Amino acid sequence: MCKAAPGYFESRRPFADLLGDPDKAVRAAAAQALGKALSNGGTYSTGEVRAFVRLLDDEDPALRASAYGHLGLAGEKAGLVRGFDLVAPAVPAVIRKLGVEPVGEVALANESNLLCMAVRTVGKVGRRSPDAVPALLKVYARFPAATERDAGMRGAVVDALGEIGPFGDKALPFLAALVRDEKLPVVERARAAQAVGRFGPPAAPVVPDLVALLKGALGQRDPPPEAADRIIGAFAWLGAVADPAVPLLLDLARGPDDDAVTRHALRALGDLGPVVRERAAPVLAKLHFAKGEHRQADRLVQALVAFGDTTTPLAVAALKGGDVFEQEKAVWLLRDLGPDARSAVPELKRIAGDENTRCAFARN
Repeated sequence: MCKAAPGYFESRRPFADLLGDPDKAVRAAAAQALGKALSNGGTYSTGEVRAFVRLLDDEDPALRASAYGHLGLAGEKAGLVRGFDLVAPAVPAVIRKLGVEPVGEVALANESNLLCMAVRTVGKVGRRSPDAVPALLKVYARFPAATERDAGMRGAVVDALGEIGPFGDKALPFLAALVRDEKLPVVERARAAQAVGRFGPPAAPVVPDLVALLKGALGQRDPPPEAADRIIGAFAWLGAVADPAVPLLLDLARGPDDDAVTRHALRALGDLGPVVRERAAPVLAKLHFAKGEHRQADRLVQALVAFGDTTTPLAVAALKGGDVFEQEKAVWLLRDLGPDARSAVPELKRIAGDENTRCAFARN
């Protein structure tokens, strides 16, 4: 972890001290000032974390909402530098608040629904706590109704379980059961699928269920637009263990070029680059070099570049083909490939010396 500059934390210490001021307006101003001070990527000090933990018991809902926001951000920053000890003091306090915070009519993470904020904060700070997942599962069980609010609260718990990921051994079996539960709405199952993606290799046994869920969602007459995005995104997170999903992703990548599902599939294939490149590069190259302009051309190029030197021979073949439109696309693709395009240099030199090709490029 990088060391903070001298005086970095000291310059903010007065604001942290003022979070305990008797005047509510002063406490609110101090929280806002700390937010501004930390907006440029700064890190929280242990004293600031403890001050916001104390603020969780403030009588003002807006200040408690601010405390949840700060502690959640502190948890995110701690995760980036593996500094979970920093937020450890917050975990028992936030878990305790799960049992006492009010829940609003709508499952929004704001001062009207502090329970939702507490749930999301547990996901940010509770990765190392054995108590976090059991506490979240208790919250999930409190909201069994089919109402929008209950569904939203269940979704907040699912998202938090995804944030905790493999640190909680009870979370993956629970989420896998949700993915497989055909009584649940597809949107809820898809949200659970997205959370499963955060577990990486341990989630390998669930991949066939994710594939089946995606096929089922797309087979609906009017599939929820976000469902496919969430499930396909899970495959990108899973990496190598998502291999059983690759044939389906390739089929979806060949879909209508104005379809959001096609875009999601292309993005996932690019994210899975090293895992899929031998199978995916020829398929995506064919789409890229086809006549006309593909509406997802940027996604195609991004994915092909992610495949690295596996793409280069396909671009060289297009250069040799003699079709000026394919050659032009190949040149731009090779430019984006950078060092991975070294083997194409001889063919590029040949084309650069061909007057007819240069004239054709100029006309286009």
